[in-house]
Amino acid sequence: MNEVKEKSNKKVKFDLTKLTSFFKKPAVLIIILLLFFILLIFFGTKIYLSIRFLIGDEFFVHLTVDPQEFFLNNSDSAKGEFNVYVSTNLFCKSLCEYELLDLSENKVIDKGNFDTVISNPYSKKYFFEAPDKGAGQILYLFEVSTGETIRKSSLITVNYNLNEDQLFLRNKAIKRLNEFIEEDTKLNILYLENKYLYNILSKKVILQNLTEYEKLFISDKINESIENFRSYEYGLVLDKKINFSEKTFEIENSFLKNEFDKYNNLTFLIKQEEFELIELTLEKNLSINDFAEISELIKRHNEFTDSLSSLINIEDKTLEIEEILLKLNQIKLSLNKLNETNLIFEDINFSGVEPLVNNFSVNYQTNLFIENERLICCYNNICEECCDENCANDKTKYPIILLHGHSFNNAISAEKSLSDLRSIQEKLFSDGFLDGGDFILSSEGNLQTFENINKQIVFTGSYYFDIYKNTEKTIILETQSDNLNTYALRLNDIIQEVKLKTNKDRVIIVSHSMGGLVARRYIQIFGEDDVEKLILIGVPNNGIDGKILSGCPIFGAEKHCEDMDEKSLFMNKLIYGNLPKISVKNIIGVGCSMEGENGDGVVKNSSAYLSWANNSYINGTCEGFDFLHQEMLKPEKYPEVYNLIKDFILN
Repeated sequence: MNEVKEKSNKKVKFDLTKLTSFFKKPAVLIIILLLFFILLIFFGTKIYLSIRFLIGDEFFVHLTVDPQEFFLNNSDSAKGEFNVYVSTNLFCKSLCEYELLDLSENKVIDKGNFDTVISNPYSKKYFFEAPDKGAGQILYLFEVSTGETIRKSSLITVNYNLNEDQLFLRNKAIKRLNEFIEEDTKLNILYLENKYLYNILSKKVILQNLTEYEKLFISDKINESIENFRSYEYGLVLDKKINFSEKTFEIENSFLKNEFDKYNNLTFLIKQEEFELIELTLEKNLSINDFAEISELIKRHNEFTDSLSSLINIEDKTLEIEEILLKLNQIKLSLNKLNETNLIFEDINFSGVEPLVNNFSVNYQTNLFIENERLICCYNNICEECCDENCANDKTKYPIILLHGHSFNNAISAEKSLSDLRSIQEKLFSDGFLDGGDFILSSEGNLQTFENINKQIVFTGSYYFDIYKNTEKTIILETQSDNLNTYALRLNDIIQEVKLKTNKDRVIIVSHSMGGLVARRYIQIFGEDDVEKLILIGVPNNGIDGKILSGCPIFGAEKHCEDMDEKSLFMNKLIYGNLPKISVKNIIGVGCSMEGENGDGVVKNSSAYLSWANNSYINGTCEGFDFLHQEMLKPEKYPEVYNLIKDFILN
């Protein structure tokens, strides 16, 4: 037994001696150091990033709103709840600030701060109230921030409409307006007939002008009532009294028709007089006295017909022709006919007057109609009509999607990536655009949440989220390790849902780094009909190589790196595939030395440049871990980048 133990000890001693001797060899030590160095390269950075996350240097905020939109009747209210989840280190709390803004009136409703620890949500509840009249939309923005590091926001819409009592008044107001319009239609048809008769008669006889003032006055009153209706002032519509003065138009109509008849009677008398006068001149054996009287009558007749060439007074001319006829009949009754001489009379002038014909007919269409009430949307105390279907193709209203790049630590939630372009979103908000917060696929709720908003909305989007549906519910999945083709498919889902929620025909994409490759691939696959403009910031448009490529897997999913490799099939398709025809602004960062080339610390100039795009260069620096690649997304540090983005969006 002791012998076996002794032999065993000797064997161990021998093995240890040999092992120690082996590790003392210089070549082996070099190999071990190399292996350690390689492990440090591949795992050290991830460990470093994870430690930063655990100790609080890296954290993210998740904000949920329930609900995001309200549909209320006037004077009603409803409760909304905001839940904030802050993931930070295990050892300390995080101080968060929150603020609820009424964007319509540009005022702060509530603000404060709270401490939160990991996995401990903070909740705020508010009651949102609809105005006491009208219909439209009020906008609120809830924002939470952790100092200067991370900000999250959510846009809330309060859509309000009429209550039951107001609907009852509305129906009565519509009935009253229809009565006004019906009466006005009768009045206008009567006026048009009067105008028709007047236009015919006024070429023949002296007339007073038609009454137009009252008609215009009445139309103005009805339009005023319609405007009251559009402004939800139903009581004013119901209280309105309008005297349609049909009597005036009826009197005029009766007068004009009577004048029409009198003129035609005058023409009949003239024709009769002319016929009888001709018969009289054909009489034989007239006495000298008869001849003189008939000649005087012809002279009087000719003077009468000459007077018909200018405007006449029907009554006067009727009396005149009746007198001529009377004289004519008197002469006929007193003819002597004892003279055998043949006398020649002066020529008789014929009037040529013809009776007037009334062919009045009209297919009158009123220009008065009850316009729908205005949907009122206010922003910064400026109220105007909300967007309707006409806004769908308004380029100044197209929503903007801010698209992040490659995640530098896929162990951290994708929520972190949504904050990459948050500074640009905030700056656009301060310059008059609307902060739409984070846009994550949901396919739930009202598909037209933001359709009435008449401002340009800026969303931050992420292709790291997807949705999984079953019969019971929709689950949001977080996937940061897929290839870029898959992300392009998800970007299509985001664009389609943004279009639906805003009811706009197109979107504008502002993309950073790998997000630009995803956006370009999306356009190659789905076309550019849904995209108005594309902005690329620090995008490796021609792929990555060298140290960036070899170090890429350390900072994120391996599939991302494989696709971004300048020799990959993905990059080959992107570079040699169809080029977009839409406007593309390509912002390139330079000023950092990268393996003998210029670049932004992550993307080389040669990789970022696109011959077919509108290229702009930004000079900057790389210091430590603060690369220009990421720093140029900060408007306060590189305002020229932000100005290029804003100008390209607006122009």
